[in-house]
Amino acid sequence: MYNIIASITNSTAKQIEAVISLTTEGYTIPFIARYRKEQTNYLDEIEIKQILEEYDKIVKLNTRRAEIIATLTEREQLTPKLQALLEEANKLSVLEEIYKPYKKKQKTKAMLARENGLEEVANSIRFFKQRRDSDFSKYLGKNYANQAEVIADALHIVIDDIANNQYLRNALKDIYLQKGFLLVVKSKGDDLDLEQTYKNYYEFKKALKYLESFQVLAINRGEKEKILTSTIEVDLDLQYKMERILRIYQELGYYPELVQAVKKAYSASLKPSLIREIMNDLTDSAEKRSIEVFGSNLRALLLKKPYRANCLMGIDPGFRTGCKVAVVDQFGSFLDHEVIYPVPPLNKLVEAEKIVLNLVNKYQIDVIAIGDGTASYETSTFISKLIQKHKLPTKFTVISESGASVYSASEIAHDEFPDLDLTIRSAISIARRVLSFLDEMIKIPPESIGVGMYQHDVNAKRLKESLDFEVSSVVHHVGVDLNTSSPYLLKFVSGITPAVAKNIAHYRHESGAFTTRKDLMKVKGFGPKAFELASGFCRVSNSPNPLDNTIIHPDDYPKVIKILHCLGVKERITAIKYAELRRIFSALPKQNIECNDLSRHDIDFIYSAIVERDIDPRESLPTVRLSDKLPSIEDFTEYSNWQGEVKNVTDFGLFVNLGIKTDGLVHVSNFASKKEMFKNYYPGKIIDVTVKSVDMERNRIQLILTRE
Repeated sequence: MYNIIASITNSTAKQIEAVISLTTEGYTIPFIARYRKEQTNYLDEIEIKQILEEYDKIVKLNTRRAEIIATLTEREQLTPKLQALLEEANKLSVLEEIYKPYKKKQKTKAMLARENGLEEVANSIRFFKQRRDSDFSKYLGKNYANQAEVIADALHIVIDDIANNQYLRNALKDIYLQKGFLLVVKSKGDDLDLEQTYKNYYEFKKALKYLESFQVLAINRGEKEKILTSTIEVDLDLQYKMERILRIYQELGYYPELVQAVKKAYSASLKPSLIREIMNDLTDSAEKRSIEVFGSNLRALLLKKPYRANCLMGIDPGFRTGCKVAVVDQFGSFLDHEVIYPVPPLNKLVEAEKIVLNLVNKYQIDVIAIGDGTASYETSTFISKLIQKHKLPTKFTVISESGASVYSASEIAHDEFPDLDLTIRSAISIARRVLSFLDEMIKIPPESIGVGMYQHDVNAKRLKESLDFEVSSVVHHVGVDLNTSSPYLLKFVSGITPAVAKNIAHYRHESGAFTTRKDLMKVKGFGPKAFELASGFCRVSNSPNPLDNTIIHPDDYPKVIKILHCLGVKERITAIKYAELRRIFSALPKQNIECNDLSRHDIDFIYSAIVERDIDPRESLPTVRLSDKLPSIEDFTEYSNWQGEVKNVTDFGLFVNLGIKTDGLVHVSNFASKKEMFKNYYPGKIIDVTVKSVDMERNRIQLILTRE
């Protein structure tokens, strides 16, 4: 099993064994990736996750294989040939295709022919160079009146054998993948797709090997909506290919019957099952890609650098129902709320201006965050003009409001603000995102955060598992402050359950702030195993021990003390401030620090944790983009240069927030490769762009990267 996983994941059997062993002992992926590097030979989170996924697939495959074999044995249908086919199956889909005919309560014609003892006749038809109809006379009787009936029934076995010939099946699949193409047409009906959403696929033909993930998902969606119909075809004489693969030649005595058997096996079984398998594979690959893109974009969004504002206003824009306004302080605590109507249909501009000015002056608001949904541009225009008119020191930003409505109706929001209307909760969420995307977005199911590509068309369970992994990975990468993090954030940390997260908050309330990491052991429900898993990811910034504010695990504190002794430092660790600790370690290059009692891995990890890693790794990443003036689409003339914020990265390009109603698109063709685009660009990154074209009618802006 380990060798199979190794061939797929490019890991060694020893690494795989270590990962499985550590997981069995209860260690989590983030913990293994950071604190058990020596045992896994430096596997990262993604590699560990892939190993566990492949291991799970093999376990499920073997479990299902055993179930099928047991069922067929019980029914007395398991033949040595069938068992060999089942044992060779290396995918669940292949296993189920083999088992498919046996699922039916009614026996197939091939099964009945085998029960009537015609296996020998089938072999004769398949391999004899001369016809020997007379040899089949012994089968005449109650089941068959003449040799023609015997031959006809035996051919069902031949057809079944051809349909289940895995060598033939694999050869045909290779031909399909290399030479096949997907044909898509619009289904009949004048009332279908009135908005022409699927216009690009009305007459669509493309080689399977060149299909893009987003095309597969779009076509699948179109088929579900009965707008599109697709099939796979190959411009080759497959009949001839199949006969050569099966060694069926004209010299064989039953050649005409065998030709028909090949045609029947292909049209009735092989072709439909291969198309199903290939489409399933294409969909599976497209879903994986979509989920990967979603996860990558979500990670970048969560890692956005917190903006330190003294006081913020959040606005959830709306036309008919007005714009909901909420004010929060630097910690995200709710202060005030209002509703204004500065946009159509009411256009109460004077009243709205008075309310906003009053709040700005009363609370000294320095940032206004506006949700990017309905009426966002109109609201941003109002705020921009207000700032210019009154020369306010306030800046504004348009921020993603994805998931705000989901949060506002959630149990979490009700617990936080039981007396506030749902719409005000949304405005609070929008404002808080400026302070920390991570802290606010972890309250929302990740699949509700709109940074994906066809995320509504993929397997919901797989999407949720992948996005939960990304959220967990980011939380562990950033770490949590035991004295300021909410229970909603703490529950993502290894070893901390939702109940224990609440107990940590309760401990802070009852006993005061945590002074050291060891205080975690005083929390109800927090045992030694939980401490081992969680403590390294929890920070205590005011601890007398500076190591409590690093990613160094408490189990490794004695190693730090040994290094300090090797460097000639004799003071107790609690007598050294964090800044002094960094100075001591950074005085020497990493490779020049030696300590006989410790491995190179231990020294390098400790050095990096103290010298090279920020307490909060988000410090070096982009934060929100602030403005005081809003451009209009008319300003975006051809070849004009602008700065924008990457909003979404997809397989077909970057969507860029330009501060107006319409996002611009930098098409993937502007990059050396798709891989290069995904490597260097992510949501939140500020980039310089040049307008290539503006389509006012379709409200589209094509951009290119500004070349220096």
